[in-house]
Amino acid sequence: MPLSLEHSKELLSIAYVYAVAGMARVNMGCDLRDYGVDGNFTRITHLPHRRRHINDGPRMNFQLKATTKAFLEGDSLVYDLESKTYNDFVHWAREQSAPTILLVLCLPPNLQEWIEHSEERLLLRRCCYYHKLQPSTEVANEDSTKRIFIPNQQLFTAEALHGLIDQVKNGVFYEAQ
Repeated sequence: MPLSLEHSKELLSIAYVYAVAGMARVNMGCDLRDYGVDGNFTRITHLPHRRRHINDGPRMNFQLKATTKAFLEGDSLVYDLESKTYNDFVHWAREQSAPTILLVLCLPPNLQEWIEHSEERLLLRRCCYYHKLQPSTEVANEDSTKRIFIPNQQLFTAEALHGLIDQVKNGVFYEAQ
């Protein structure tokens, strides 16, 4: 029996995020055991007197989603997030634990278009967006969805990742929107 489509999307989203973290030269940990966040990012610092590198600075968590159902409306990506996941973000923002971003990988509806590879390239179609959910009121019905609007300029890139980590480091993560 082949891997489910949901698990296939999950693996592609992990590959995307690892690729961006690699280009940013930022350390990434990933844990998909469903304990809330899917992973985290930390910068690396070289210790010249010890010939090694260490995690340095603040940690930023991420929750990863992959979908074929998000769509562009005006200048925003529209995504229906499960209310229970939305409520997790509200909790994390209130508790002031490590800030957490939502990463949404958008894939084409046709699974045959998701990935293309040859000797010259590996192409993963469409892109991943990031979103910071601000502290707010929880959704009462956890069996529903919460529609969120992600500005379409919030592409998850190496530069965006560095900018987000800088916001965490400077204590302006929730103020910078």
